[in-house]
Amino acid sequence: MRERLKSFFLYLAFWLTRLRQSFSIFKKNKGKFAVSISLAFLFMALAGGGIFQVIRYVKEVPIVGNSLVIRLTGIIFITILLLLTYSSVITAFSTLFFAEDNEFIFVSPFHPGGVILGKLIQTSFYASWMSLLVLFPFIVAMGYIYKFPIYSYGVFTLATIFFFLTVAAASMSGVTLLVRIFPARKMRDFLIVGLVIGGTLLYIFFRILNIEQVLRPGQQILAAGYLSLFALPKTPYLPSYWMTKLVASFFSPGAGWMMSFFMLFLFALVFSAVYYFIAIKYFYDGWEKVKSQERKRYLPKGSFPRNPVLAKDFRTFVRDTGQWTQALIILALIVIYIVNIYKMPLDVPYLHYLVAYLNIGMIGFVLSSVGLRFTFSSISLEGRCFWILLSSPLNLRKLFRLKFMENFVPMEILGLTLVLGSNYILKPPLALNIVSTLVVAFMGLTLSLMGASMGCIYPRFDAAAPTEIETSWGGVLYMLASFFYILFLLIAIAVWARADFLSIVRGYGPDKVFVFIPALVIIVLNVSVALISYKRGIRALEEIEFQV
Repeated sequence: MRERLKSFFLYLAFWLTRLRQSFSIFKKNKGKFAVSISLAFLFMALAGGGIFQVIRYVKEVPIVGNSLVIRLTGIIFITILLLLTYSSVITAFSTLFFAEDNEFIFVSPFHPGGVILGKLIQTSFYASWMSLLVLFPFIVAMGYIYKFPIYSYGVFTLATIFFFLTVAAASMSGVTLLVRIFPARKMRDFLIVGLVIGGTLLYIFFRILNIEQVLRPGQQILAAGYLSLFALPKTPYLPSYWMTKLVASFFSPGAGWMMSFFMLFLFALVFSAVYYFIAIKYFYDGWEKVKSQERKRYLPKGSFPRNPVLAKDFRTFVRDTGQWTQALIILALIVIYIVNIYKMPLDVPYLHYLVAYLNIGMIGFVLSSVGLRFTFSSISLEGRCFWILLSSPLNLRKLFRLKFMENFVPMEILGLTLVLGSNYILKPPLALNIVSTLVVAFMGLTLSLMGASMGCIYPRFDAAAPTEIETSWGGVLYMLASFFYILFLLIAIAVWARADFLSIVRGYGPDKVFVFIPALVIIVLNVSVALISYKRGIRALEEIEFQV
């Protein structure tokens, strides 16, 4: 037992040292650190303000206000339980079987029991830290409204730790058993895909219910009706039930909270013990199975595409889970975007025209963010192996065109899908429909060239992950350039759109000047930016050899 505890604390110290080193490296970039901290506090402030308003609003429902708040609390905790379970399962694959430190640990004097318990703490932290961004403002808002006693915050903090440990232990137990039956990598990919699809369907479900209308003034009774749709069964075998009871026990002074606290502690203890015994028996065998699995080819040799660069990038895309899951997320965002437009309250006629105009800018920002992830990063993702392309007989101009084309085609399809789908729903006038489609087609071309060009000007071959490329100085400049490019386009279109709308109201066509000048500005802007990006990108690509 003593050896296990010693190994447990040594492993925690080892992990915390690595975590502190990573944080120190992140902290050195003061700009990125300040922005990240500011965004975290901004999110918690906005979440706290929103939760405060919702709780106070529901509490004002006559007679049943407090009961509805308790039911809303139950909904929040059961939702966090589901999301936390999914996050813990996916994280457990990385911390248990794909961790880089496993090879070091298995040849070190660490006791397996201590390592297994250390990985439980590690997984619980990685899987649940984002939940704290919601739970912290939630309990602060609840405490302020219901005047919770001071000690309740300490009790809630310990109970939350037990809650997180319970979910992590249960998830890690399931993952350890599943790895003995199914291939670990494919199972993790399947879960990620399921999370994206399930999250998209859940969002669509809530949008169909029009839940936002319950927050309108005088709709307390309607809010009560909506909450009654989510009547949760009493499930004392779930930790979320006892978390709800614990929070509800602080509504009135003298209410008993010890039973709920003890049950959460018991849950954490029992599930941690179950995980410990399962992992002691099966963890090493599962890790050995993962290491011995041979990764199959996704494409037979000589299959589409035939160009060697395109074939390499296509194979890399398919084999890299991070890339194709991000593409899947983009598809999910397309569905969410279209659903949001469909559910917009466009009762006033001119709003159709206004939203159709603003929709051009929104699609532009979507395309620029996609270009940052894929087009801007395409050169840098070659990494230190870029010298192979430089030493090959491949012409660098052709390489630039290939990198541009393989990202331009999907981006163009994405932009046209968004604009045609949203215009079908909005039903703007024919002229605006045609103009918006042509402008989005131009934006897809120009933003792709800008991304490929700036990716050559500001490469990051030493990046350990795509996120480091996106958040680099070149990525920031690309987003700024994209922002001003889209802004200038919107200003040019606004001149024509205003004249066109007034012509519809007055019944006669706009002055030719208001049609010719904006069209000329749009064409000149796109052509000049595209040509400059193309020439500057090729020149920078030819000079990269001295930077590798």
